[in-house]
Amino acid sequence: MGACSTPSRVCPVRGLSVIRRVIDIVYATVLSVVYALILLSLNYAYGLLSLLFSILPGISGVLTGLFVLGGPLGGIIVRKPGAAVFVSTLGALIESTLGVQWGWLNLLYGFAQGLAAETIFLICCYRIYTPFIAILSGLSAVSSGLFVEIILAALLEHTSLYIVIYVSTSLISGAAIGIFSWKIYLALKKSGALDPLDTFK
Repeated sequence: MGACSTPSRVCPVRGLSVIRRVIDIVYATVLSVVYALILLSLNYAYGLLSLLFSILPGISGVLTGLFVLGGPLGGIIVRKPGAAVFVSTLGALIESTLGVQWGWLNLLYGFAQGLAAETIFLICCYRIYTPFIAILSGLSAVSSGLFVEIILAALLEHTSLYIVIYVSTSLISGAAIGIFSWKIYLALKKSGALDPLDTFK
């Protein structure tokens, strides 16, 4: 049986409501703001680490997972169709409005990465949430970001060694961010911070 196997042959998504309840939107918005702050911090960290990245070409991929955190985290915590896209896109929009150097590209990355993370939850019918699904969501989000980089950021213009190291470290980082998202979910669940989401189902 696959990771997303369900008793029914037809994915029972029809019985689920998209992210539209006030409580869902509140939680998703808070996650988006936190995600945007993380993105802003990463922009500064990237600049500080630029010397290291120039010495070890491609190693900057270790940060890629943090750049895609919004999708996996939003999907795992809110658990509603559209949550991953909402958190990732809104977080990127907030970051863009604050005047970061990549501008509208951030919004494109945010949407693409959120959609890729969302796809994993959709395949699993928004019914199955496990550490493995979280890892797949992180990997999917990173893969989407890499695809956008190939098209818009000229990733293929780098040396073969750079590409291999960058892609490898990015995928490892994506898997790690999936685990990290799951750990955050468990911590919030244990603290009772997610009780309102369960109460108003």
